[in-house]
Amino acid sequence: MLLSFSYCFVENGDVDLEKFLSRRRMQMESVFNDDCKADVILETPPVPVMAISACLSDDGSIDVEKFRKRRRSQLDEWASSDYEESLDKPKKKRAKKRPILARRTETGELEEILPTQSLWYLLYVEAPNVDCMRFQHKFRRRFRMPHASFVNLVADAKAGNWFPTWMGCNCAGKKASPLELLILGALRYIGRGWTFDDLEEATAIGEDTHRRFFHQFIRVGATILFDKYVHTPRTCEEIEKHMEEFKLAGLPGACASTDATSIVHEMCSHRIQRVHKGFKTKHPTRTYNLTANHRREILCTTDGHPGSFNDKTVVLYDDFICDIKSGAIFDDYRFELLEKRGDCVVPVTYQGVWLVVDNGYHNWSITVPPFSNSSRYDEIRWSEWLESMRKDVECTFGILKGRFRILKTGIRLHKPEALLCSRVTDRRQVPNKLPNNAPPNKSSLARSPFFHFHRCWLERRDRGLVAANSGKSSFQNDICNSGITCHVILEQHSTSHSCSQLSTT
Repeated sequence: MLLSFSYCFVENGDVDLEKFLSRRRMQMESVFNDDCKADVILETPPVPVMAISACLSDDGSIDVEKFRKRRRSQLDEWASSDYEESLDKPKKKRAKKRPILARRTETGELEEILPTQSLWYLLYVEAPNVDCMRFQHKFRRRFRMPHASFVNLVADAKAGNWFPTWMGCNCAGKKASPLELLILGALRYIGRGWTFDDLEEATAIGEDTHRRFFHQFIRVGATILFDKYVHTPRTCEEIEKHMEEFKLAGLPGACASTDATSIVHEMCSHRIQRVHKGFKTKHPTRTYNLTANHRREILCTTDGHPGSFNDKTVVLYDDFICDIKSGAIFDDYRFELLEKRGDCVVPVTYQGVWLVVDNGYHNWSITVPPFSNSSRYDEIRWSEWLESMRKDVECTFGILKGRFRILKTGIRLHKPEALLCSRVTDRRQVPNKLPNNAPPNKSSLARSPFFHFHRCWLERRDRGLVAANSGKSSFQNDICNSGITCHVILEQHSTSHSCSQLSTT
């Protein structure tokens, strides 16, 4: 028998916790008792609630005992009505999820298409035609990396447990979506600028699943993959491998080129749009400073900053360039430049390295730009020479934005940290990049002024205009003039510790 709710009260009107718990246990036992499901018999029927006027005494004041009795009867009535309604209320049934992608069976019923039955899984995961060169070319064009690199990426992701949410089963025991299809979807989203709804149509995996995985994928790419494939030199032996082309072009001491680029952020919040709009575009953007050698191999890049930051501001957040300026790295590197003193050309030893930049950077000794305004022929010629060698970083920007469409058309994600995907770069994603310890790329060097002057000198020698063993050829004079002009520029920019003059031989 279920006790009345008034049984739980004590004399002062408070609720006795022990009696209340005892009544609650009896109530739960009656719910699970098959005999008591239909009827619940109370020990005492609920007393009708008396009127508030019945609680008044003869002198017009409120009788406390009568008021407590009325309050108990009122609570009993509410408890009994709520309990009866809870017994009659039917249980909620969860609606069955209807599949979006389905097919007709032999009986005519709709059957859900599983991710393992999608076209992408059959073509690229279950039975890829790796022996066909046409398949290899198609796969690289569609997903921006070779099929073998994709297989290695999936193997590394599983071995390193990069995506634990999609490695096992959920709480209901349902197996997670195939990791191969999720990685293919992320590569297609970056490479061709697809939407998550397009990926659901191709992989039979929900668009929200692709969205959550993409955020995790770009976080892994900006940390694990970036640190794995982008090696920033820290010693003189490491930086020496990136200076070969600059030495051949008559620019000793130059180690790389650096410049800043902007990426459109379409879903930028309205409260931060003003700081993200720069003078180059009307759209909100994020700015990155990138450093690359003449082989278009990325050496370092910064995180994203608001689009209103110019080159002078962004370079202050570049740890690689700031370390060179402070002398923390490459301070013991030595190189020689030529200085013209009267009719003699003498070598001058310098300390440190420098980078090729445009005129938007600080007037530091480690950042050497071309002359912006000059009427001297040798300065104009040297500036054009330097500008042609600085095209490597511009070509790197063009290759990345041409290969990954999302970097060119804009990123359609709300959070600013989602633009970390611009750091998902490795040496397999930039064509014409050389592996370590490889000879210089002659096709890329052929466009430099060094080889242009060298070809002109060879043509003049073959025509008999220049003797093979003559004292100084026009080619050698050009190299001397380049070294002399470079010496003058370093003197004009020598305001920091690096790239300082040591001695004159």
